[in-house]
Amino acid sequence: MAYRAVLYSMSSLMGESFEDEEILDNTLVLEKKDLKDLRTLLGPRKWRSRILGLIRKRISDEIAASKADQSYPDLWKITRRVLAEQVSQDPSDDLVEEIVTIFNRLTDFKLSDENIGVIRSVYDRNYVQAIISNSIIPSRVYGQKLRDLGVGQYFDTVLCSSDFGVAKPNPEFFFMAQDAMGLTLHDILFVADNLETDVIGAVKAGIPTVLVNRYTRIPELPPNVPLVHKLSDILHYLPSN
Repeated sequence: MAYRAVLYSMSSLMGESFEDEEILDNTLVLEKKDLKDLRTLLGPRKWRSRILGLIRKRISDEIAASKADQSYPDLWKITRRVLAEQVSQDPSDDLVEEIVTIFNRLTDFKLSDENIGVIRSVYDRNYVQAIISNSIIPSRVYGQKLRDLGVGQYFDTVLCSSDFGVAKPNPEFFFMAQDAMGLTLHDILFVADNLETDVIGAVKAGIPTVLVNRYTRIPELPPNVPLVHKLSDILHYLPSN
């Protein structure tokens, strides 16, 4: 099958599980410069760690609640709601943005040299590239991270579930990605690394899919979903256009 575009799950590029559980489990180390304006709004008994703890708890609760209907919470909106419950005045957008940035430190966003090479090779072969992710972090944040890594120019769009209110495996999220890319479903090769959220959702949506399986256990896959063991193996399905 001839493709025109590649749609990656975020974790297929990261090389490991890349989920919001990192935000829930990792230790948050605050710097002295963080959230200086928050003390004025909260007072000393409701200081930074308490507010961030409340936000983290709300994230956990809303992620758990959203899985049943394949929706996904938005870190920006959660932060604003928690602040509004705790302070006597409307929190500024700058304060909300600063808190989102602090939580974003907990995500282990990185790309191996090998995977950067794959991204460049796919670009050189004239394929459109995009990313789809179940994440409470806004898409614009990941766009900036990709630019910081020197690969932002290779991607047409990044779609995070928090911006759209739906999440994988909901087929509707894949249709949104298709619309953003301006292509038909069969023009796109979806690169997955999770059977439950990625493969099942993409197959229901009708998007051709390949699973990057980095583990020893071989999952039982739907028909016509090939399995590879590293990201560079997808190049076998992507001749130069």
